[in-house]
Amino acid sequence: MTSVTRNSKYNTAIRFFFLAAACMILLPLYTYGEAKNGEQPHVSDVSVHKKVLKTIIVDNYSPYTFVNQSGDPDGFSVDLIKAVAEEMGLALKIHVDTWAPARNALKDGNIDVLPMMAYSKERDEQFDFSVPHTIAYDAFFTRKDAGRIRSLDDLRGKKIIVMKGDQAHDYLLSTGTIGPEQLIFINSLPDALRLLSSGKGDAALMPKLVGLIVVKNLKLSNLELSPIVIEAYNRPFSFAVTEGNQPLLERLSQGLSIVKTSDQYSNIYKKWFGALEPPGLSLKTVLKYIGVIILVFMVIGTVLLLWSFSLRRQVAFRTRSLEEEISERKQAEEALRESEGKYRELSVELEQRVQKRTDQLEGANKELESFAYSVSHDLRAPLRGIDGFSQVLLEDYEEKLDEEGKDYLGRIRSGTQRMGHLIDDLLRLSRLTRSEMRHEPVNLSTLAENVSVALRESGSERKVTFDITPNLKAHGDRYLLGVAIENLFSNAWKFSSGHDQARIEFGVEKLEGKNAYFIRDDGVGFDMAYADKLFGAFQRLHGTTEFPGSGIGLATVQRIIHRHGGQIWAESKVGEGATFYFTLSQ
Repeated sequence: MTSVTRNSKYNTAIRFFFLAAACMILLPLYTYGEAKNGEQPHVSDVSVHKKVLKTIIVDNYSPYTFVNQSGDPDGFSVDLIKAVAEEMGLALKIHVDTWAPARNALKDGNIDVLPMMAYSKERDEQFDFSVPHTIAYDAFFTRKDAGRIRSLDDLRGKKIIVMKGDQAHDYLLSTGTIGPEQLIFINSLPDALRLLSSGKGDAALMPKLVGLIVVKNLKLSNLELSPIVIEAYNRPFSFAVTEGNQPLLERLSQGLSIVKTSDQYSNIYKKWFGALEPPGLSLKTVLKYIGVIILVFMVIGTVLLLWSFSLRRQVAFRTRSLEEEISERKQAEEALRESEGKYRELSVELEQRVQKRTDQLEGANKELESFAYSVSHDLRAPLRGIDGFSQVLLEDYEEKLDEEGKDYLGRIRSGTQRMGHLIDDLLRLSRLTRSEMRHEPVNLSTLAENVSVALRESGSERKVTFDITPNLKAHGDRYLLGVAIENLFSNAWKFSSGHDQARIEFGVEKLEGKNAYFIRDDGVGFDMAYADKLFGAFQRLHGTTEFPGSGIGLATVQRIIHRHGGQIWAESKVGEGATFYFTLSQ
C-alpha cells in the first residue's frame, strides 16, 4: 500500500470522525433553523417583476469574483447569482468595476444587487442583506524578510496596506492601536500584494483565501501568510440590495434557498473551493480537535454526574416531605370526619333559619308594598280637594286677592299637582310589582317603533331621528317591557331636547354571549360618579327646572328588568349623551 493511499484513508477516517461529532452537536440547531426558515417568502411588489437585474462585480477577487481570460465575469459569486437569477426567472446584466464605485452605485440605486458584500452593522444602515451564502476569514500578509505579525501589538508603528472602505479598513480603525496615518489605501487586492512585494508598506490585510490565490497567480515568492488569523470578525458574504428594496431581497433569498436545497450550490462550491482544500489535516490539528471534543464530553459528563447527585438528594428530601404530608393529611381527615358529624345538623338548622328569614322578608315586603299602595291611593283624594279649592279661590275671589295671594295659591296648586303625579307614579310602580307576569314572545323593535310614533305626535316641533334595529325579539311580559321601553325612550327624548337635530338609537350588542339591548341618545349626559343614584326612586341628577319629572321612571324600568331576571346599567359622559343597556333572561 502506497503512502498516498494510507494518507487518503487516514484523512477520510478523520473527516468522518469530525463529521459525526459535528452532527451530534449541530443537528438540533440545524433542525431548529430549518423549522424557522422553512417558509418561503412571498413576493408581491411589482418592482421585482422586471426581467433584467443590473449588478457589478469586482475584478481580481478570485475565487469569488474576477474577469477570466475570455474577458467575462467569473467566480463563485458570479455562478451563484446566475443560478439564483435563473431559478427566479430573471436575467443579469453584469459590469466590472472597483469596490468603491460598485458600492456607491448600489447605494444610489444605479444597480439592483451586489452578489458579494460582507454584512456589518454600519452597512446594514444603507443596505439590506440576504442570509450569508459563504464566509471568508481575514489574515495578514507580510514579506518574508520583514518578520511575521503574531499579534496586534506587532502592528504598532507599521504601515498597513488595505482596501479603502473595506471591512478590513473598518476593523483596523476599531482596534484603537492603529491610526489613520498608518494606512495605505489601494483599489484592488492584487495591487495591495504587488505594492507589499515591491517593498512598500509592512503588511497587507485581506481575505486569507483570496490573498493566497493572488500570491500564487502573481508568483510573489517573497510574501508569506502570517500565523495570526483575525478572530474579531469575519466576512459573511451575502446578496446586498438597496435599503428598503425588500421585495427583491425576498425574491433573491427564495432563489438562494432553492439553489442551496438542490445540488447546484454544492456543485458551485466544489467547483471553486474543492480544489483549494488541503488533502488532509495535520496530526497536530487532529490532536487539537480531539482534545477539544474530549474536553467537551468530560465537562458534560461532570455536569451530568453533579446533576444526578443533586437529583438523588432532592428525591430523598421530597420523599420525606411527602411522607410527612401524608401523615398530616390523615390526621386532618380524621379530625374532619369527627367535626363533619357535629356541624351537619347545624347546616340544616342554618338553612331553616335562612328560609324562615326569607319568608319573613317577603311577607314584610308585601305588607310594605300594600301599605304604600293604600297610602298613595288615600292621599289622592285630599290632594284633589286642595287643588280644587285653590282653583275656586282663584276663580271666584280673583278681585279680592292681591298678586301675592294669587301667587301663593298658584304655588299651592303646582305643589299639589306635582304631588299627585308622584303618587300616580308610585301607584304605577306598585302595580308593576304586584301584577302577575305573562311570558310570551315579544318584538321589542315593534314596541320601540310605537313609542317613537307617539313621541313624534306629542305636539313637539323637534326633529328627532330614530334609528331602530328591526326585528329584535325577546321573551317576557309584553305590557311590562313596553312600559320599560317607553320610559327609556321618554328619558332619551327629554334629555336630548337641547338639540334641534337629536338622534335616538335602539339596538343590541353581544356581551359575554348574551344580548344586551341599548337605547342611546346624544343629549346632556351625566357624570358617571353619580351613576349609582340613577335607579333609585325620586333620585334625580338634574333639577326640575331643567328637565321635568318625578324621578320614578328609571326605578320603574329597573323593577321591570329585574322581574325578567335581567340587569340594567348606563354609560355616559357629560355633554356627550347617554346609553342605557339591559339584559333579559334567555
